[in-house]
Amino acid sequence: ITNQIVTSCKNYISDNGYSRLWDIPKDELYLRLNNCLKLFQTYIHIFEVTKKKIANTKTERPFDFSEMYIFGKIFTFRDRIEKPLNEDFDKFLELADDLKKKDLKIMSQTMLKLKYIFNQLDKLFLTIVGARSVGIVRGIYMDRDKEESTIPWNLPPNSGVGCIG
Repeated sequence: ITNQIVTSCKNYISDNGYSRLWDIPKDELYLRLNNCLKLFQTYIHIFEVTKKKIANTKTERPFDFSEMYIFGKIFTFRDRIEKPLNEDFDKFLELADDLKKKDLKIMSQTMLKLKYIFNQLDKLFLTIVGARSVGIVRGIYMDRDKEESTIPWNLPPNSGVGCIG
């Protein structure tokens, strides 16, 4: 049941994978995230009530399951959902929107890099529900380092000609 709940919440948040989080209106996104959190709380509460009922019934065998085993995936996903609900993420979204809307003619090098990273994140369809983000971010930096490197990547190996030996 836990896996089904987490999968259903992922689909609910992203419109079955058709919407990027950046494209969902902020109020709608926060509503969806909060609805998932309420579902998790209700599921855990019902589990606790059922566990107490079974413990009080002498004919039933008590639960011998690890709650961390049952709820571990929900706890992990809940932590990932709660991140966008804090103020820092809200400021991040506002900054990203401002950078997208404004055509700044004079930007410092840092601002240009930040705008580039925002554009790359937008293109790569990064979501809080994706688990591949480490590999994707690593790919961003590897690609950028190859393109903007001060050391050429495509030089042939040194053949030893002209080396003092």
